[in-house]
Amino acid sequence: MTKLSLRFQIGAIIFLAVFAVTFAQISSTSRIEGTVRDNSGSIVPGAEITVTNTQTGATYKALTNDEGAFSVPALPVGIYKVAASVPGFKTVAVENVKLEVGIPANVNIILTVGEISEQVTVIGGSEIIQTTSTNIATTITGRQITDLPFTSRDALDLILFLPGVVTNGRPRQSSVEGLPKGAINITTDGVNVQDNVLKGSDGFFTYIRPKIDAIEQVTISTATPGAESAAGGAIQIKFVTRGGSNNFDGSVYWYRRTTGLNANYFFNNQNKIPRATNNLLQLGFRVGGPILKNKLFFFANYEEFRLPEAATRTRTILSPSAEKGIFSYTGGPAGGVDLLALAAKNGFTSTLDPITSKIISDIRASTSKGTVLEAADPLLQSFTFTNQGGQTRRFPTLRLDWEVTSKHHVENIYNYQDFGSIVDFLNGADPAYPGSPIFGSQTSHRFSNTSAWRWTLTPTLVNEARFGLTGGTLLFFPEVGPDSYKSPYFGGTALAFPLGLSTPNTVTSPQRRNAPVYQFLDAVHWTRAAHSMSYGVSTTKVKTWLEFLTRGQIPLTSFGVVDPDPAAAMFNTTNFPGATAAQLNNARSLYALTTGLISQVTRAAAAVSDKYDVNAATDSHDYTRGLGFYGQDIWKMTPNLTLNYGLRWEIQLPFVHENGVYTTGPFSDLYGVSGLGNLFKPGTLTGRVPQFVQVTPDYRAFERNYKNFAPSFGFAWSPKVENSWLRAMFGESGKSVIRAAYSTAFNSDGTNLINSIVGSNPGAGSLNLTRSVANGLLPVQSYFKAGLPPPPFTTQPRVFPVTPSLSDSVNYFYPKIRMGYVESWTFGIQRELNRDTAVEVRYVGNRGVKLGRQYNLNEVNIFENGFLDEFNKARQNLAINIANGKGNSFVNNGFPGQSAL
Repeated sequence: MTKLSLRFQIGAIIFLAVFAVTFAQISSTSRIEGTVRDNSGSIVPGAEITVTNTQTGATYKALTNDEGAFSVPALPVGIYKVAASVPGFKTVAVENVKLEVGIPANVNIILTVGEISEQVTVIGGSEIIQTTSTNIATTITGRQITDLPFTSRDALDLILFLPGVVTNGRPRQSSVEGLPKGAINITTDGVNVQDNVLKGSDGFFTYIRPKIDAIEQVTISTATPGAESAAGGAIQIKFVTRGGSNNFDGSVYWYRRTTGLNANYFFNNQNKIPRATNNLLQLGFRVGGPILKNKLFFFANYEEFRLPEAATRTRTILSPSAEKGIFSYTGGPAGGVDLLALAAKNGFTSTLDPITSKIISDIRASTSKGTVLEAADPLLQSFTFTNQGGQTRRFPTLRLDWEVTSKHHVENIYNYQDFGSIVDFLNGADPAYPGSPIFGSQTSHRFSNTSAWRWTLTPTLVNEARFGLTGGTLLFFPEVGPDSYKSPYFGGTALAFPLGLSTPNTVTSPQRRNAPVYQFLDAVHWTRAAHSMSYGVSTTKVKTWLEFLTRGQIPLTSFGVVDPDPAAAMFNTTNFPGATAAQLNNARSLYALTTGLISQVTRAAAAVSDKYDVNAATDSHDYTRGLGFYGQDIWKMTPNLTLNYGLRWEIQLPFVHENGVYTTGPFSDLYGVSGLGNLFKPGTLTGRVPQFVQVTPDYRAFERNYKNFAPSFGFAWSPKVENSWLRAMFGESGKSVIRAAYSTAFNSDGTNLINSIVGSNPGAGSLNLTRSVANGLLPVQSYFKAGLPPPPFTTQPRVFPVTPSLSDSVNYFYPKIRMGYVESWTFGIQRELNRDTAVEVRYVGNRGVKLGRQYNLNEVNIFENGFLDEFNKARQNLAINIANGKGNSFVNNGFPGQSAL
């Protein structure tokens, strides 16, 4: 190959990488490296190295350099044979070299004089300690994955067993090394598989769930990642899918958990609730083998998850007497107060509302399917019951590997995951009580596809390109809509019950979400002299579609007796002897609920580009992009000292909002009439009342920053102490390694940030159409049985700028916001005890820098309002009183309405 042709091909690779619309992550490959010496200890340059995958027969070539070192990068994980040959020496083959993702295998070969046709075979020649790597990583592989005792069969749960992982609640709520969720980067075959909408708050949650029979190995790196993986986070969790080989193999599996083998929960026994149904069934198969021997291989895995679910719920309901309008309270009459009779006496509505009373009656009838206990408040009872549901999930996986030629390896891995449930217990969408007609499920159809191409240009130059796409639609509560509430049963509206009662409807806002992630990584691996260099480029695009049903189609009705309603005059201590103010308010609420007296109807119209539409859903389209370049070198400075160093340059472009739903303004408006930076300066009025305009596609949430550099460096030193007293500590050469490292890795937050900030501004998302007695848009004495049709409203133009009211929130991105990152550093020593055992002692530290946080500037001003001065006076008085023997007494120090601190 000519130099011109070589330059052109490398340039074409980088050109394609720069202009791809993608998202790069660390690849799922690793490298085999080592040295070749003769039996006198002298280095052997120019030796031909042949690395053979013993499962597929794929071969890879390399040459030792002038220092006798070799490196074969970008290899798929698996079991290899490494052979070294040079004229004048016997060929040496080292078998059973195990290669793990991201962790190099070090193979040192000793040649003996002889004919090249003679072969010496060494079994298990890879070293147990890593003498060149500075990264902290743990790998679970092979039978460890399938034999570890855990019930979920979700390979991500394997990480929960590893040091540094803390789980509070569900596995998806786990954190690693105390770092924020945005520092976690989870890949399968080099492609990010997290939910990138919620990554900043739910980083341990994956869009594609790795199943243990489909996974070859998983590696977690908790500190000092290299420059190639510094864009995704300081915590790298890497899964690799199984591949086919020259041998057909597979398995069929069937796992069953039954209710009869489970004990009931203690509190269920106490409340006489039967044990929850648990009949989990997991079944499937896997198979792999050759399509064309030594050329084309396949692997397939299919798993099915069937779970009849049950969840015990406790709801707060009215007592039987309260259902009839009898108000009982502590300290009141023994028989309570008949609210309906009291209303009739005073000329107000004194009949039960047909809709609310029917719902309350149905709730009472459903209590035969659970347990009812008295509550502390005589108005209320506690109702405990069990809801039934079920899930079915399907997880097919297909992988193809093609050894096109000895220089070209192509692979493709496809995952499709189908999730279906009868009831969405996770999001509380199950029925409010047994027999309730309103409940919702969760359904999703998710997929990922990864394609990779390894190209050996020369024995010292290898290119690896990897492309991935992850996507799929998630549907939350698709069964629920306006028609669910149009029946006479609900009167066309969702209901908000007062008195702390459980609402009769748990689901009012169906949602839909899709967040495809386009991903690409191209890396060139170049071995030259004592250097193993890697150069790469990555780009990113994460799109988000979010859809929410607004209150336009499903209003929410609240009940209450609100001033100036003349009925409020009934609720006094004459009619309710000895009642407190809180008890009188409760009496108002019970009267309103039983008679259907409405205090508010919450409703909204969705923002749709240039108008508000009461029949539409709020729909936002957003995306973000990123670009990164890196260079990294592994320099074997001496046979026993290796330096690792690299640098990454990353650009995180601002969020882009495409369909004009959100609103924003200049950042200075955050400070209102006080003006930029004048928050605690009373009397300074250099600003203005905030004004919000429509976000257009050319809006940028924050400024671009081109100064995001992430360095990494470290060393690994294997001391030579054969003739020293230190031999007892370090052993022979190559038996111990001392390493230290430092690195910087950027955080990556979820795309829901743009929705939570500019999507919360006035005029964004929806137009408030709430009618209430308090705002004067709802007539006093409006009753539910009258139907209360909403006022005429279909569409209305959106008019800008929008001026917020005093109750509105004002939200902005800081224009000079920077990418957050984590600095990590480590120092330790590893010592081989025997060929199968090593011990390591290591210190690990990490520090988050410039991490994104949302601040509330509208906090209490304790300086200018005098609070701090009065607090200090109280402290002085306390010290004086204690000194005078008056104990812990306090005096009034001028706090308005306060006589004690």
